[in-house]
Amino acid sequence: MQNTAQEVLGNISAKIIDKFLPKLPVGRWQLAGKNISRPLYTNVDRLVEDHFLNYSASDHICRVTLDLALRELYTGDKRQVRILETGSSAWGTNSSLLFDSFVNSFGGQFETVDIRISPSVDLATKCSPNTRLYTDDSVSFLKKWSANNPDAVIDLLYLFALNTPADLSYFKSAQGDIDNFSKYQRETGLFPGKGSLLREILKGTGRATELKHAYQSLWKF
Repeated sequence: MQNTAQEVLGNISAKIIDKFLPKLPVGRWQLAGKNISRPLYTNVDRLVEDHFLNYSASDHICRVTLDLALRELYTGDKRQVRILETGSSAWGTNSSLLFDSFVNSFGGQFETVDIRISPSVDLATKCSPNTRLYTDDSVSFLKKWSANNPDAVIDLLYLFALNTPADLSYFKSAQGDIDNFSKYQRETGLFPGKGSLLREILKGTGRATELKHAYQSLWKF
C-alpha cells in the first residue's frame, strides 16, 4: 500500500528530529525559547488582558481560572517561580505564551510538554529564554521530571491534557501519594467524569483547597 505524502514527510521529520534535536533525561526532545523581545509587564492585570486580547479570546472559557492562578503566584516583586504544563498552548488558550510572559516579566522558569513536536517548534521562536519546551508523552515526562528534580517545588502545575478518567495518571505522576485509581473505583463504586473524579481525589488528600471551579478547577496546596 502506497504511503501518503503526509506519512512520508512525517517519517522524514522524525528522522531529522532524532538526529539534530538535543535529547535529555527528561523529554524525548527539548527546545528553548529564543525570543528576547517579549514585553515586560509590571502587573498581572495588563499581562492577562494583553494575552487574551492578542493571543486568545477575551471571553475564553479558561480565562477566569488562569487569571486567578497567576494572581496567586504574583507577589509584587521578582521571585523564581516554577510553572510546569502538560499540553503546550492547547486548543485556544495559548497558555504557554501566557505562562512564558509571566516568568519573563516577574521571574522564574516555565517548562511545558506535548506529545506533538509542532507546538515546541512553533513556540520556540515566540517564547523567552525562560521557557523550556519538551516533546514527550506527558505521563512519562512527569515521572522523569520528578525523578530528576527530587527537591524541586512546583509553584503552578497546569494539567491541560486530562482527557479521560484513566488519564488521572498525569496527576498521579506529580502527586505520588494519591490513592490508586482502580482502588478508588473499587472502594467507592464511582465512575464519574474526569472533573468530578479529580475533585474527589483532591478533597481526599486533606491538603488541597479549591479556589475556583468553572470549566477548569483551580486548587491550592
